Amino acid sequence: MLNSNNPILAKQLKIQKYHILDGMTNLDDGWGAPYDNQTYVEAYDQLEMALMEPLDHVLEKSNVEEFRPKFKNQKDPKKRNWIKKTNGDTEWKELIYGFGTSDESEIEDHELKKHYFQPPLQVQRNSFVKNTLMNFKKESNIDIQRLAIMGCGEMSLERGLCDVLGTFGTINVLSVDIDPVSLSVGQQLLEKHLNQQGDIISSETGLPVLMRSYLGDILEPDHRFADVDAIVSLEVVEHISLEDAKKFVNNVLGTLIPRIFIFSTPNHEYNTVFGMKPGEFRHDDHKFEMNRKEFSDWLEELSIRFPHYLIEPPHFIGMTPKYEDLSGASQAAVCRLQDNINTSLPQEITPYKSVGHVACRLGSRLVAYNLVRQAFLEWLENVEMHPAGLKNETFMPYWSFNISHILHHIHAPISFSSTIDEKVAIKYIQGMTSYKVHPDSVNGVNGIAIPQSQTKANLIETVERNAKMQ
Repeated sequence: MLNSNNPILAKQLKIQKYHILDGMTNLDDGWGAPYDNQTYVEAYDQLEMALMEPLDHVLEKSNVEEFRPKFKNQKDPKKRNWIKKTNGDTEWKELIYGFGTSDESEIEDHELKKHYFQPPLQVQRNSFVKNTLMNFKKESNIDIQRLAIMGCGEMSLERGLCDVLGTFGTINVLSVDIDPVSLSVGQQLLEKHLNQQGDIISSETGLPVLMRSYLGDILEPDHRFADVDAIVSLEVVEHISLEDAKKFVNNVLGTLIPRIFIFSTPNHEYNTVFGMKPGEFRHDDHKFEMNRKEFSDWLEELSIRFPHYLIEPPHFIGMTPKYEDLSGASQAAVCRLQDNINTSLPQEITPYKSVGHVACRLGSRLVAYNLVRQAFLEWLENVEMHPAGLKNETFMPYWSFNISHILHHIHAPISFSSTIDEKVAIKYIQGMTSYKVHPDSVNGVNGIAIPQSQTKANLIETVERNAKMQ
């Protein structure tokens, strides 16, 4: 378990005690860098413990295929005549994010599809956040260890950031939304994304990321969202009254106090691109929409009220040809903390209910490979290769060994070692020995075959030489 009392880790890591593992009072989330096998293993062990924590509330599982975003004139996926024959996943993707079917327009005339966005506007907003956070990390040299997404909806941003969380140095993502149906759908889509991208994610550099979701009202500050490194809220404030929107932003900048806060809202002037009438809101459930001057004036007010933040001029996202004069469909604010100010929000203030937690298992493949290598070397030092044990079933005699006997030498908690697949471990050993050993399966038992021509010393030398070349 990671803590500042560990003399080995304390020498390597800068431990920051946030205690954000909700109820796990003796655990730190500052897993830090540089990363070594021990750091990874202990982080994964701590992660597994966090995932066993009981949730405050279990959401009713919503049907993803029947989920209806509250968008104007959103097409019904049950009416199959409007879409090509595709599988359910493709339909869902096209429905929410696809060209000509996303939330950015209510135009149905195919001749007017030039007004839609490519890539879809939500993807562009996610990319804006990704690039902004990346630049913040580079310029400030501060890891975004704790990232909060307020008004997360169906967790599009969470899925869009999975591939860069390791680069950010992220170890916790906290998401909150007031709509249980959206949260349920978001959790399912996030889990599916993590499963589908598991091989890629496990190959990325970075410590594992604990991704928690909460049911709650963003107007009520929760201490678990305080003092985070970054808070993001995309296209959320317009869904509440302007008074409440200003209260929310004031709470973030004055109470939660993240190092960086990014929020966006529609540019009302851009609605003309969609053929909408003056004063008509983009979505039925929008309570307000700001033009460019109104949004800019709001940011100026925030700069005066919160001088400890540097608030940049509005950024614009999503632009179609011939409408450059309207700047962009979404307008975003970027607020960077200039002074070290800590929140005074008491820890007993926890209005949000935890409803889900999943793991983004970054770096697990490299850790598993290194642990298997160490186990194989230790096993080689101790194993006896007697001539009497040779098998002569092929043209070249060989020794056959059960892979489980090798994996028994792995020095890691069961929470991590149990995740290493035997067949994958055999492939690792093949690679690290330059394919001097081979897979061997007898009666369903996985093992390795070592030719008589190979000596222990030769194999050890090969493994160690390849390790230095990595």
